[in-house]
Amino acid sequence: MRQAVIWFFLCCKRYLKRLSFLLILLFFPIAAGLFARSEKADQKGVVIGVFSEDSDEGSLGMELARKLEAYGDGMFSFCLYDSDEELTDAVAARQVECGYVIGEGLKEKMDSGDYRRLIRVYRAPSTIADEMSKEVVYSLLAGLYDREILTEYIGESQVFDYLDQEGERKEGQKRGGELYDAYASDGSTFHFEYEKTNVPWTEENGETSREKETLFPARGLAAVFVFTAGIYGGASLKRDEKNGLFLRLPFGKRELCRIASLAAPAGLAALSGLAAIGVAGIFVSWRRELLGMFLYVIGTAVYARILSRILPTSRGVSCLLPFFIIGSLIFCPVLIDVGQFAPQARAAGWIFLPWYYLKMF
Repeated sequence: MRQAVIWFFLCCKRYLKRLSFLLILLFFPIAAGLFARSEKADQKGVVIGVFSEDSDEGSLGMELARKLEAYGDGMFSFCLYDSDEELTDAVAARQVECGYVIGEGLKEKMDSGDYRRLIRVYRAPSTIADEMSKEVVYSLLAGLYDREILTEYIGESQVFDYLDQEGERKEGQKRGGELYDAYASDGSTFHFEYEKTNVPWTEENGETSREKETLFPARGLAAVFVFTAGIYGGASLKRDEKNGLFLRLPFGKRELCRIASLAAPAGLAALSGLAAIGVAGIFVSWRRELLGMFLYVIGTAVYARILSRILPTSRGVSCLLPFFIIGSLIFCPVLIDVGQFAPQARAAGWIFLPWYYLKMF
């Protein structure tokens, strides 16, 4: 076993001297990092400007502006501007897709039923963001104004005349506003929940949650990369056997050294894949990732060894590389889970090892 381990590291050293293989190992995590960085830059979504003509922090207009600034669902983000001119300049320069100007005296106008020019919209000619974001703006306005209606109703309606003292009436208004905030934010009335499937589970602070979804399929591509490197190692093994590299080894240690030899490129690819997974931000835990990848590399080495025993030449093993790469990308849930649309295609994925590795997560 000790000799097989030494053989493994010597083979790793040999593969690292190949410039093309080394560049591929380095390129994968770099590409994952670039994609992850671009995704983070896009997390703000469509940026929309907001300006409130009411500068008083307690006014309904300013409360709405602050509410919009704190809003974020991944599709829209709102940023505040200090003047109407700054906002119009930002829209003209396409720094924001559109801009909302909250008119002065918003609450007073709504109380009097004067709904003209409550909120003005500036938009670029080619955008539709204003039509899509109107529902967000007016739903938040309704949430804030409904609270005002409730507290005013408690303060003026005859239904609450039993609160005969002024202090009791004000306390009732305060309590009503607190209850409105509680029931509006805790989801106890009604809410919509959207859940994305086929996203791995993780544990954070003892709680179970979904792993962060990314557009770059780092884990799937890492699985295919390691699998491809293992098959490539099998082709290299056939060349080494033809050149008599293992003839000087004791007969009982030859097979372990052969497996160590073809596992070397898979092991290096595994390190590159783990780096890409970590850079992409989808790392589950060190113990689970290392154990899963270790078992996967062992499985890939055994798989490649069986393949090299079946096929007589190195060229025969190499010719199967395109088949395994394309098959893994199509039938394993790397870019898309074909089994969702064609269940019979799921059975085809069983002959590709990336399918088993991905199912571990």
